[in-house]
Amino acid sequence: MKDELFNPQEKDFRTAVIKAKNEGADAFIMMLLPGQLTSLVKQIKDLNINVPLTSVESFEYDLEAVPMLEGQWYVTSADPSEEFTANYKEKYNGLPQPGSAYAYDVIRILITAFEKEKTNEGVAKFISEIKDFIGVTGSLSVDSDGNINSKAVIKKIINGKFVEVK
Repeated sequence: MKDELFNPQEKDFRTAVIKAKNEGADAFIMMLLPGQLTSLVKQIKDLNINVPLTSVESFEYDLEAVPMLEGQWYVTSADPSEEFTANYKEKYNGLPQPGSAYAYDVIRILITAFEKEKTNEGVAKFISEIKDFIGVTGSLSVDSDGNINSKAVIKKIINGKFVEVK
């Protein structure tokens, strides 16, 4: 496994792609910012590299790349609750954007913490001890490293749609 870091403005990935190909890469796990994925996938295709392409969530942030990713799978957060989706549709006249349900859950955690605790230290302690907080993305808990654990799913791009693999 090899990591390659890129500047946020980077759009030319050919040197890194050729290097990975020459080193025998079996797959590309692409963790990029919106706008970069399309460039990278085009360059991979232009160089006739045929290895699996996968990611964590970023496929849903760069919709222009989706037709080139047909049949590829990736890991992402679970879909938000039906109630959240309905409320979002009503307010914003469209489906929730990627990450919006997580943002909503984080804000609800902060509100709950500040309602229960009156000091910054108390809020930090409350958040660090969260177990089974019910959010719109499901049950959330904070582990000993301070990471929020939540449900993740595998999705595959089928006919241009993001389909959960059961």
